Amino acid sequence: MASLLKRIVKAEGEELEEEIYEQIISDAKGHARNAIQTLEQVLSVPEDKRLEIAQKSALEESQSIDLCRALLNKKTSWSDIQKILTGLRGTEPETIRRAVIGYAANTLVSKDFPICGLILEEFISPFYDSGFPQLVYACYSVIKNK
Repeated sequence: MASLLKRIVKAEGEELEEEIYEQIISDAKGHARNAIQTLEQVLSVPEDKRLEIAQKSALEESQSIDLCRALLNKKTSWSDIQKILTGLRGTEPETIRRAVIGYAANTLVSKDFPICGLILEEFISPFYDSGFPQLVYACYSVIKNK
């Protein structure tokens, strides 16, 4: 992964501190596509903001996973979801939607878990036009219809 990222950075005529590479690699969890997406975000900002962007990306991914788990948990209340959504404000809703449908689909493939069908139904349409309000509504609908 490190050699892939370093080749890309070199091809772009850029340089990165080793700490940024380590952050990106750690957060990608073995997925080259995730690492490249984070790298694109990092390279799009001034040098003094790059580590901050890499760390922010990790936090957003962690919060998206928290949202996925909370939606699947039968004991999760709407107030639990509100707290997670508050932390996700400012994150691209379409990125969150993709994380949620991926998580639900993978869970459904591995076991019969009916709530995953409801999640997929509520999150299947892209959020490009409707953005954060659509994300909130989809979460609300899942929680209220469990």
